[in-house]
Amino acid sequence: AELVLAGAAVRSLETAWLASRAPAQSSMGPRIVALEELRSRASAHVHTRRVSRSELAARFPAVDFRHVRSETDPIFTGETEGRAALDRRVAAFLKVLAAEPARIVAVVTHFTIFLTLFQSADETLVVGRNPERPASGPPLFDCSRSAEPERLRRFFEPGEIRSLVIVPAP
Repeated sequence: AELVLAGAAVRSLETAWLASRAPAQSSMGPRIVALEELRSRASAHVHTRRVSRSELAARFPAVDFRHVRSETDPIFTGETEGRAALDRRVAAFLKVLAAEPARIVAVVTHFTIFLTLFQSADETLVVGRNPERPASGPPLFDCSRSAEPERLRRFFEPGEIRSLVIVPAP
């Protein structure tokens, strides 16, 4: 990848840093840019709260934090973030992505952001305690549109997908 866009959270940035410095990569590695928009869905759990911008910048000095404008966490409220807020964050991420000149981009984020990105706004997110989800909701990831739905379901159900590479169409 020429560019790595990562959520502005310790776990995403650690993953982005380690993956982009793998032995197959050059010693310099691609540019890493932290985005608030790629952070996991905020919930009542304290682990969804971001550490300060200055703490992140001190821990990851080679990461570009120009898109992380707030020193404190602007997303965490102690409540579960609603689907509309996630849709706005994903839309903002897509604008940043569209403005980047890099042709091959790796994205390191959390499963809830990928669900938001790959499911239409009228589909319910089904991750953790979701006030928008009925108790007997649909499967975690709707794979019914795939030729291999069971294979995809096994891949997505653990909720551990955290990165993808975006390559332009030929």
